[in-house]
Amino acid sequence: MNNADDLDQRNQTGDGGGAQQPIPPATPATEQQNLTIQQAIDLAVEHHKKGELPQAESLYQQILHIVPDQPIALHLLGLIAGQVGKNDEAVTLITKALAIHPDYAEAHNNLGNVFKKIGRFDDAVASYRSALAIQPDNAETHSNLGVSLIHQGEFDAAVTSIEAAIALDPNSQEFRMTLTNAMQKRVEEYIFSLNTPDQDQRHSLAPLFAEPKGDALTVNLVYCPFVEPITPPLGMASLKAYLEKYGDTHVRCMDLNLEWHTNIAKGIDAATQPLRTGQALFQQDNDDFFDIDQYGETSVGFAEFIRKTHNQGQYDLCRDAPPSEQDTLSILKPLALDGNPDVVGFSILFKHQILCSLLLAKEIKRTHPETIIVFGGAGMLSSGQQIIQNPDVDFVVFEAGEAPFLELLNCIKSGTFNESIRGVAFKKDGAVINTKAAPGDLNHEAYPDFSEYPLDKYFTRNIVIPILSSKGCFWRRCSFCEEGSINQYSTASVRRVIDELEHHAANGQQYFQFVDEMITPERLRLISTEILRRKLKVYFYGTLRPSADFNAETLQLMHDAGWRYVIWGIESCHPRLLKLVRKGTSITTIHEP
Repeated sequence: MNNADDLDQRNQTGDGGGAQQPIPPATPATEQQNLTIQQAIDLAVEHHKKGELPQAESLYQQILHIVPDQPIALHLLGLIAGQVGKNDEAVTLITKALAIHPDYAEAHNNLGNVFKKIGRFDDAVASYRSALAIQPDNAETHSNLGVSLIHQGEFDAAVTSIEAAIALDPNSQEFRMTLTNAMQKRVEEYIFSLNTPDQDQRHSLAPLFAEPKGDALTVNLVYCPFVEPITPPLGMASLKAYLEKYGDTHVRCMDLNLEWHTNIAKGIDAATQPLRTGQALFQQDNDDFFDIDQYGETSVGFAEFIRKTHNQGQYDLCRDAPPSEQDTLSILKPLALDGNPDVVGFSILFKHQILCSLLLAKEIKRTHPETIIVFGGAGMLSSGQQIIQNPDVDFVVFEAGEAPFLELLNCIKSGTFNESIRGVAFKKDGAVINTKAAPGDLNHEAYPDFSEYPLDKYFTRNIVIPILSSKGCFWRRCSFCEEGSINQYSTASVRRVIDELEHHAANGQQYFQFVDEMITPERLRLISTEILRRKLKVYFYGTLRPSADFNAETLQLMHDAGWRYVIWGIESCHPRLLKLVRKGTSITTIHEP
């Protein structure tokens, strides 16, 4: 409904915006009566704008007592009815106004708002389309139509409507957020369709284990778009090191996400300039990077481009148009299949990677059905049970993937599958089989191997290496997080953590990010003490939970060891919300660190 501040008898629009339109005429009356009615409408609108609804309602009713079919008064009285929850009355009044004056665009729009409010989305869509037939340049009505189409599940039509709203009002953040929502809903719908094969489709493991493979297996691990191309992915580097140290496997790590962004940056399209500008600033080794104004302007444009392009990229993958030579899958498929691998493993960290990964897996299976497809990574925590339903996915590995993936590869190599491998899901005779995952062992001696990554191509001035010193979460009580209820908690010894840091430092790396879900202050004190004892010159950042244990002494010790900034996990400073999220933080502990 309209905000009171937007009311004007010559500009009645829906949800706060739109172009002016002449007042529809009343029924014949004397000139003096018309003047009195106009003044009454002006006064009523002023009361309405100030939120003085009883006074406005009284005036509208007086007008209708004199001229029962005055459409403006009927419409605005309907607005008040909707504002106070009398939705049926609002529909009746606005419909009556439209019967008198069918070309009253704002009334059509606001009738649509009432229908949308009460969940009558078919009627809302019809009302908004009537409004746009009269007033096609009203951005708010295009957006309202888009929102109702989202509720109907008509996501492509919703995108078209919201894009029309943005074309009319490019600066509206609300419209852009609505567009993102429509695109994401379309992507979710499409992923669901991919993961819901026909009931008569069965999946047999026999062809995958038809015969043993005599030579070492070749495994390509791929990391698909759409993620910010600023840091090398840890999961694949950890798997490569572990599989090559403890198994007979040749592993390649392929950051297809970085390749995709780099390929876009090679173009000359003016629309992609923010990406190239960011790439140039973030990768160059001069003082321009430290110019705060230049950095601020460039990073904002870069981040906005990334957000829009990632949303559009996912949405484009849902379209039925045939792929072109520059299509995402056409670019990525040859890279994923380079070297004719026996297994292609998809590492999923974020939900934005799922659609591209599934479609790439589908393309691989279409032309190379013998290639075994495995999905894994932190993204399986929330999406793995859905992904294993996909007919093109052979296996899903849950939680710490090193040991179960190695055992799965050994089965592939021997030609005999062990259905009891812990932490591996697969399909058998149309049913999904899950085995319970085991806690990860982080104390092995295989340090993550980043040698496959083109570290100089990431969109950052200094490469930051991710470090994982624990897996899962020791707290396991937060009401908003699946981590504690699903992933099992395990830690690497402090010695093992510092050995890994020392290994990377020996290879020329100096900057690190701790990517643990949560690290205790006591553990950070031990890590910092050992770094100082070994005299390592390294620098860190990480995300931590504010607690009273992070006192001045602990923070100073962390700084001495190389910690340079902390992202504190603060969901709220409201006592009731803090209690509801059960994170164990309080206003006092939030303010003390």
